[in-house]
Amino acid sequence: MDNTAYDMSQSSEVTPSFFVKKDYLSIMDNMNGVYSSNQLVIDTSQLSNSNKWINYREGYLLMPLLIIFTLSTAASG
Repeated sequence: MDNTAYDMSQSSEVTPSFFVKKDYLSIMDNMNGVYSSNQLVIDTSQLSNSNKWINYREGYLLMPLLIIFTLSTAASG
């Protein structure tokens, strides 16, 4: 996925690297745990203002999923 890093690793010349490591930034949504409107708002301006290079193609969205099962019995009669 990262062609530049791969090309640099295959090069026999000693070249300075323009990055040393990858950092993963995390942000929270703006809903403060209240999802009664069935809506999620994510403000990415925190990423833009982090003074780091951002590669959105390598980003991911992590969302918990809650599934509730209930057992209903049919009345026989």
